[in-house]
Amino acid sequence: MKLKLFLLAGVAALLCLHACTKDGVKPKGTITMNVNDSAYKGQFATALRIDTSNVYSTISVSAGSMNGTLVGFTLVIPTKNPVPGTYSSNKDKNTVVTLSYSTIRLGAEYTSTQNGGNAVVNITRIDKDGIEGTFSGKVISDLDPSHTLLLSNGAFSAAFD
Repeated sequence: MKLKLFLLAGVAALLCLHACTKDGVKPKGTITMNVNDSAYKGQFATALRIDTSNVYSTISVSAGSMNGTLVGFTLVIPTKNPVPGTYSSNKDKNTVVTLSYSTIRLGAEYTSTQNGGNAVVNITRIDKDGIEGTFSGKVISDLDPSHTLLLSNGAFSAAFD
């Protein structure tokens, strides 16, 4: 568990460092949402588009906060040209959406891939420069499946690295 949090924190730190441009100006990407009705704002959101397949596109958006909380989602869709639209995990359409939330304070990682979790991402803008949209979902603790978080009213805006 500690290793997973350490690795996730390391990836987030690398993403934040990588988000700096050559002149030191950080992009203005953000992720906002409610976590069980408490407001959350992640800063320095970054987006990565990984095209390692001839058929699928993988898009990952993540952000962190100064209190050690990380949030993000990964979207795998069967097209090389993603378009605005609503996406959720659907085996019949070969689409995978994974929403994750982790915090040092809670000492656990919560994901939508645990049994009973779900995630929906609505892309409102996607182009060569970045991605924007909304999201929501229910994430389940990897330590105790009885602990769940409802992520609602999520919104994201991030530049592609």
